[in-house]
Amino acid sequence: MPEPQMNYFTRPQGRATYQDILDAPDGMIAEIINGELHTQPRPGPRHQDAAGELTADLKTHFRKNRSKPGGWIIIPEPEVHFSATDIFDPDIAGWRYETMPELPETAYFDTTPDWVCEILSPSTARIDRISKMTTYAQHEVGHYWIVDPRAKTLEAYALRDGQWVLIATAGDDDVVTIAPFEDLAISLEYLWPSQDRQD
Repeated sequence: MPEPQMNYFTRPQGRATYQDILDAPDGMIAEIINGELHTQPRPGPRHQDAAGELTADLKTHFRKNRSKPGGWIIIPEPEVHFSATDIFDPDIAGWRYETMPELPETAYFDTTPDWVCEILSPSTARIDRISKMTTYAQHEVGHYWIVDPRAKTLEAYALRDGQWVLIATAGDDDVVTIAPFEDLAISLEYLWPSQDRQD
């Protein structure tokens, strides 16, 4: 059955503040993007399944050595404060241990992630590909992945001289080893809905 379309609401006037995020209705994702408040319902099942599978792969792989050189801290749906006008809730984000040796005491992160992944939904694809992608580059996120559960594709970008460079594309049941996780083989088929898998 098709995933329902989700409306993406924006605050049309004035600059949003962090208080607007705190005041957002329960069950809504609230972000400030280029100074505007954006709220949307929680994502649908395809989105959640892809995010959960990829998060599990990464956390399992790095759990034992995240505090060692090359280790990563992987967090699903962190609230990341890039600036007062850009407060994002990416689907998954990762920090090298050297970048963030300890988790913050706050309910949010103000250290720029080394890697971010957005899972596309019909209502958020444009935001993820334009507004967020631009801001991630401005704040020097090193790697950006875009996963599309409907098209069953993954695009991986690396930041070079302030510009995103497409370094890999894959899909369907490909098994990939892509920067910045070159030592981990990820089976993409497990990111797609179970009825689409080959097992």
